[in-house]
Amino acid sequence: MWRRLAALLLVPTLAWGASPTSVDVSWTAPTTNADVTPLTDLAGYRLYLSTPCPSLQYAIVPSSTAAPGPSETVGVTVNGLMPSTAYTARITSVDFSGNESACSASATGSTLAAAPPAPATNLRLSFGQEPPPSMAATVDASATGISALATLTINLTVGASATALYVGVAVNGPASPTSVVWNTTEGMTQEVVRTTTLNDRVEWYRLVAPTTGAHSVLITYAAAHNILGWAVSVNGSHLTTPTEDSNGAIGNSTAPSVTVATVSSTSLVLSAVVIDSDKSASLTVGANETRIGAILVGASGLSGDASQQAGSNGGVMSRSFTTAEDWGIVAVSVQAPAAAGGAPLAVFDRLYRGMRQ
Repeated sequence: MWRRLAALLLVPTLAWGASPTSVDVSWTAPTTNADVTPLTDLAGYRLYLSTPCPSLQYAIVPSSTAAPGPSETVGVTVNGLMPSTAYTARITSVDFSGNESACSASATGSTLAAAPPAPATNLRLSFGQEPPPSMAATVDASATGISALATLTINLTVGASATALYVGVAVNGPASPTSVVWNTTEGMTQEVVRTTTLNDRVEWYRLVAPTTGAHSVLITYAAAHNILGWAVSVNGSHLTTPTEDSNGAIGNSTAPSVTVATVSSTSLVLSAVVIDSDKSASLTVGANETRIGAILVGASGLSGDASQQAGSNGGVMSRSFTTAEDWGIVAVSVQAPAAAGGAPLAVFDRLYRGMRQ
């Protein structure tokens, strides 16, 4: 990416928040572009908290003005972190065209230690803010798309309670997308990929806490391909690490199959398959699976579909069709949060939930 914006002029500061689960990050806004011309189209910032800078894992902090004044300070509080833990923050600025500046210098700080629990009196069983054991990850909404270009756009309306977004993509070529982005700026992370003997490729991507509402997934390749795509938003997934496990397989037969080893009873298992010819007339999903959308067939005859299965039915995901063909299949298990009394629910807070409604 051509970085036209100037790097941030001052090192960000990272200080203890008001609680053991938060930190305050602040920095001085840039005022000029790299060519020293005045900055007039600042859209916002990307906050990389203990993730590589740049990378696809960041939080968006909108700017209150497109042309910051001298010595203007920007600050944000990151909530839901782990007590007594060190975090490192780096910042970049982004203009309305999507150009990103170089990364700022890093700042490091630690959350406070958790206060010792008060003596127990009049004990009552309460789940507090954590879900009961019966909560399970489920599909919120889904959509599909086909393209014979270098890009594929999938429109999807993500519900207000959705906690994760998964995108499956299949293509007649050995390359992965150059980017998979939700809502223009929210980059997605690759979870699992397989390439068949005939160089067809299928993979899953994941995004935690996607912006809700009607937006688009944009899948971009370096060159034109036959592209098949599936977008699935999920309710009730773990808020920081929704992917429990993943796996993939390739072969040449009439029965693609893959087993995800770690699957909890409250998990949701998603799978996507690519086949080197048109199998739309005979392609069926496993006995406990439900197809997501329709079977997709590309211009070259490439075909595939996606499916879901409750974790209580295990982690085996399969297909069947007539006449052996080259295939690839990938699957992910999407876990629900720990039940009360289990592991703590550390949350990288949706810094901008209120801003994006």
